[in-house]
Amino acid sequence: MFEDIQNVAEEQLGRELTEKEVNCIEDRLGDYIDWYNSICFSLNDLDK
Repeated sequence: MFEDIQNVAEEQLGRELTEKEVNCIEDRLGDYIDWYNSICFSLNDLDK
């Protein structure tokens, strides 16, 4: 996940993040993801 965060930061901010900034992002990611639907979609993929 570290590399993905850095890639987006480079695209959006034009720079890499510090370790402290990456940790902050990692801690907050779950607040922005619809976990219920993500799990449901993954469960549905099991049947395919």
